[in-house]
Amino acid sequence: MKVEELEEKLLSCSTSEDVVVLDDTVKIDGVKELSPEQIRKEVSVFARILVNGYCGWPFHSKPLKQRVLSKLDKLFDADTPMSVDDFFEKLGDSIVKVPDRHIKVKLGDRQIEREKDFINVGDNVGKGADYKIENSGDFAIIAVTKSRPSWDRFMEQAKTAIDNAKAVIIDLRGNGGGSSLQTSLLAEYLYGADTPGCTSVYLRGTPEGAILREGNGGFGTNDFDLSKDPFLYWTSKDTPYPEFSGIKNPVYILTDRKVGSAAEMFITQMSRHPYLKIVGTNTAGCEIYGQCSRAVLPNTGIALQVGNKYRELEAGNIELKGYAPHIRVQEGSDALSVAKADFYKTRNLVKKAGCQKS
Repeated sequence: MKVEELEEKLLSCSTSEDVVVLDDTVKIDGVKELSPEQIRKEVSVFARILVNGYCGWPFHSKPLKQRVLSKLDKLFDADTPMSVDDFFEKLGDSIVKVPDRHIKVKLGDRQIEREKDFINVGDNVGKGADYKIENSGDFAIIAVTKSRPSWDRFMEQAKTAIDNAKAVIIDLRGNGGGSSLQTSLLAEYLYGADTPGCTSVYLRGTPEGAILREGNGGFGTNDFDLSKDPFLYWTSKDTPYPEFSGIKNPVYILTDRKVGSAAEMFITQMSRHPYLKIVGTNTAGCEIYGQCSRAVLPNTGIALQVGNKYRELEAGNIELKGYAPHIRVQEGSDALSVAKADFYKTRNLVKKAGCQKS
């Protein structure tokens, strides 16, 4: 069957009213075993969230859609009862190859997502706290383990540390994201201007997309033409990129494969900083499909987490690949030590070159 035919078949047992965003008010006593009729209903709602609600669906390739929908179609046609555990695993298997780190299938404390090839390049020096700021020798070290929307005095402390240092080290190791508000302010101070976290943002112009967005604040779409799907929500393509006027000292960002989402957006905003070096490993590659909502299936309580915003980046599609470091750190080495060593090595080379000229 063609993609369009599979979509029509799978969505035939549900409507947009079946899309319910999971929050504290939603209580579902999930059954232990699903009848074939219940399986069809669950699969139909699941497919509806993917096809009509998920921000990434219009941008994925037809071969990928064919593989995902074909797996769901086999479930849809089940003619015998199935345990919820087996159903959960099969749903997860249907989307595990979708190139999107934000998409997840959850059942209680269990979740199915794509694994990361993790390499240990040291612990974040702020481990145990949301953030830690200190001056150590020549360095201002700003460690951010979790991205929160508001911290008392974060920027005040960061500015003081930066202004009293010869180099800045931003430790993002292990930071899987959250809110980009505070780190955007940090990027603005370091670069000297408000830099975009992406070049364009698209949203879904469907009833399902609107339901999912409402579960995450709505995004203020009243002034947009929702008859288009997807529709352009925001773009910076017609605006000149701001000129650099910020901190002219070396800036190091420490990364590993757990760095994603809002933490990667910080790297995007810092990407044109002329004194930037990323030290560590590739980041997670978890930025294209963001601002997630979770919708719950009616019989089992299984939740599907999908992004509401599809972002185009200046760096292109880094999903799964992540941002590559300027200085790659080997397994078991400490990215912080490597960054400090690079600073002193570079400074000594500059001094040596100056002496030779004189």
